[in-house]
Amino acid sequence: KATAPWMGEDAPNAFSIAVSHQDQVVSPPPGAQVIAANDFTPHGALSYAQGPAMSFQGHPEFCDGFSAALYEVRLNNPLSAEEVEAAKASLTAPEDNDLVGQWMARFYRDNARLP
Repeated sequence: KATAPWMGEDAPNAFSIAVSHQDQVVSPPPGAQVIAANDFTPHGALSYAQGPAMSFQGHPEFCDGFSAALYEVRLNNPLSAEEVEAAKASLTAPEDNDLVGQWMARFYRDNARLP
C-alpha cells in the first residue's frame, strides 16, 4: 500500500475500520492511488491525483455496536446467519476509527480553500 501525506509519516501498515457494503470501487479512475486494501476490497481507500480528494470504502463513523446491529438487520437479506456471526466476530479486533478520523481531519485542514 502507498501512503498519502495527510496520513503522516508514522502511518501503520494496517488499520481496522468497520465495513458494510455490497457496492465498491472495482476499477479506480486514472491517477487514483490505492492507500488501503484487503482481499475483499482491493481498492479500500484511494487518494486522487485530480483532487484534492480521498475516499474510504469502510466506515470509521460506525462504532462496534452499530455495526453489530446493522449486521443483524441484514440477516437473511442478504447475509446468511454464518456471515452475520463472522461479521460480528470480526468486531473483536481493535478499531482504528479515531486514527482514520484524524487522517480525514488532517486532509481537510491541509486542503482547506479559505477565501
